[in-house]
Amino acid sequence: MKHLTKGYHINSTVIAVGLGLVLMSTLGCPPQAIGGREIRKERNVRMKKVSYGGWPNCIKLSNGQIELIATTDVGPRIMRFGYVGGQNLFTEYKDQMGKTGGDSWRIYGGHRLGMLLNML
Repeated sequence: MKHLTKGYHINSTVIAVGLGLVLMSTLGCPPQAIGGREIRKERNVRMKKVSYGGWPNCIKLSNGQIELIATTDVGPRIMRFGYVGGQNLFTEYKDQMGKTGGDSWRIYGGHRLGMLLNML
């Protein structure tokens, strides 16, 4: 999918970021839904570009308690979701972190948003 235009990636990234904001807005849900911890409602969500797992083009959303990291290098794909400094609720395959392209299929881990984007 290297032939896709940058406009497509930007639109997909906007959708990924929007989904992250929706996930973070569910902080009023029962503690069991997010690992059993009590959480306080935060309205201050920050977004910044970061490197993660060897991929240089990632977006991090955090409200100081919960963080979401999505990469645009192999996706958009949410690679991390969990408490800041805590366990990642998504699987990561360490041998595939930071890799892109190639002739063989890779699972990478996280959650690929492609199916969701096709439904929109």
